[in-house]
Amino acid sequence: MKVEIKKLSGIRRIVNVEVDKVLLKEDRKRVYQDLGKELKVPGFRKGCAPLDILERHHGKFLKEKFLEWALPTYYERAIREKNITPAALLRIFDVELREDSLKFSFEVELKPQIEIEESLYKGIKIKEKKIEMKEEEYEKIKENMKSEIEKIVDGKIDDSYLARWYGYPNEDVFKEAMFCEIKSRKLAERREYLEEQIVSYLLKKIKVEIPQKTLKDFLERLVEEEMRKVQIEINAKDRLEKYRKDIENKLLPYARQRLKLFYILETIAKKENLKIERNLLYDVVISYILSYAQWV
Repeated sequence: MKVEIKKLSGIRRIVNVEVDKVLLKEDRKRVYQDLGKELKVPGFRKGCAPLDILERHHGKFLKEKFLEWALPTYYERAIREKNITPAALLRIFDVELREDSLKFSFEVELKPQIEIEESLYKGIKIKEKKIEMKEEEYEKIKENMKSEIEKIVDGKIDDSYLARWYGYPNEDVFKEAMFCEIKSRKLAERREYLEEQIVSYLLKKIKVEIPQKTLKDFLERLVEEEMRKVQIEINAKDRLEKYRKDIENKLLPYARQRLKLFYILETIAKKENLKIERNLLYDVVISYILSYAQWV
């Protein structure tokens, strides 16, 4: 099989494929024989007609089905042979199937191949965010909770009643529990603050050419998620379309950044040989980077 690659841009490629006569003949014979098992030909039991007679009666069908098998099969062989990793198959075109040859071309966007020096993610300077527990925060939360309960019971309540309402024997135990919740929230905010520093640094320092088809598909998924939230509230079709367009414009920068970050983190994970499930990529790689951070 002859495979030639033409570079269109950093990550876009045109690949021309020509399947040789011997390979084509073997594959076509096997596919036709498999298909022929279910085809009827006058004068023969089903599946027993010779190939030449089978082609005479079902030629168009066999050709269509063979191409359905051949194009994805030879596409996969071509990308393996040339060791390329597509992010998206954009199109297959110029398909030419003859008796002794098959030629076709396809256009792909490759996954970005990013060169990231170790110094770009090890030793990043991180600012600490100290956690402070203030009495007034507890008091504010307590008063808000009391106000909500007072609306239900239609009367004033004291701190002891509030504690028992939420399942605590007294105010001291309730207060301790509330401080734990406040601290948990502040710890989450601290983690988010640290992660934002790392993400901002990586996005600023590392260049990535984003595959446009992948970006388009990702953006579409994000938009669909948002549209499902409002579709019941917005009934008019013209208003829905306008809202969709507005959402697309707002989400495009976010989608681009998330994809860029994904490719960066994936590259770091591979470079450091981190064993990660796909859904844990962000958490694990960010934690790995934090383990080498410089605190300032």
